[in-house]
Amino acid sequence: MAKEIRSAAEIKKQNVASIKRAILEMGSVTKPEVAEKTGLSVVTCGSILNEMTAEGSIVEERLRSSSGGRRAMSYRISEGVGNTLCLYAFTESTGSFIRYQVRDLIGNVKDAGFTQEPVINVTTLSEAIKRICKPEQNVKIVVLGIQGCINNNILEYSDLTELSGLNVAAELENATGFPVRVENDMNTIAVGYRKNCEKKLDSKSGRNVAILFFPKGQTPAGGFIVDGNILRGASNLAGELSFFPYNFKKEDQRVVFSSIEKAQPTINRMILATTVFLDPAVVVITGGLSREVDCDAMTKYLQDNLKRPQIPRIEARPVIERDYFTGLHSIAVDYIIDG
Repeated sequence: MAKEIRSAAEIKKQNVASIKRAILEMGSVTKPEVAEKTGLSVVTCGSILNEMTAEGSIVEERLRSSSGGRRAMSYRISEGVGNTLCLYAFTESTGSFIRYQVRDLIGNVKDAGFTQEPVINVTTLSEAIKRICKPEQNVKIVVLGIQGCINNNILEYSDLTELSGLNVAAELENATGFPVRVENDMNTIAVGYRKNCEKKLDSKSGRNVAILFFPKGQTPAGGFIVDGNILRGASNLAGELSFFPYNFKKEDQRVVFSSIEKAQPTINRMILATTVFLDPAVVVITGGLSREVDCDAMTKYLQDNLKRPQIPRIEARPVIERDYFTGLHSIAVDYIIDG
């Protein structure tokens, strides 16, 4: 099989992205530290760091002693690179809401809050974005989390009916003038969970994570990380669990998932199916029903059916806002770094 041939410009772009990620992860680094982290030569790192300093994307800091005792210049990401606006929209029985955070690239929260809207549509979203993104916020990218399948940039299967069938990102870009990325809520939460829990996940098996969302009285959904990447499928349908082949009619889902007594047998089977198809290191149960599930009983259900010692850890995680915002910010950072 022929090897992919990349141009010098493509290789340099990749090297720049690797160095930016290393600086973000480590906070403040010297040239040798960047080289060790990225696997690039000190000469290559030095050349790119000098260019990044000249363009203002990183800044030089005070001299400090390196591990070898030599005095070395350290580098960090410049605040001038800009901030990210991370927000998600949802509707529940009490109304329609937008929650948001403005973060710098490192992840520090500069501003946060929520707004209640009469309805979630392009107008209310764009007006909220423009209100939040004051000049002093220095926002460079907007990332919106939303329920629904985004196929060829078009939102499908969403409870936000006024957005269904639209290219939401394009509509918001035209209305606000900011670059906008729109991502499925469960995919975003899965990314955020893995980042927030990286230290307690095995470096290899922890690359596979399943998020199963069971809102009380609503249809379920899922988000999956496989080999460290979001599992989207051929047309981004992965995770649309309202289409799962249950042993009851689709229109009965809201009734079945209205109480843990009715839902538990179905939840058990979905965890088993998820384990057989994806073999994740952890299955996270979230949504309203997650407050009532018995993780030990579900673990025993897997053990009884699989007859093997290696089964995923099952975790109930009713509060997922931190994971949601971490995932949104991760997507925003990828956009800024990868250009």
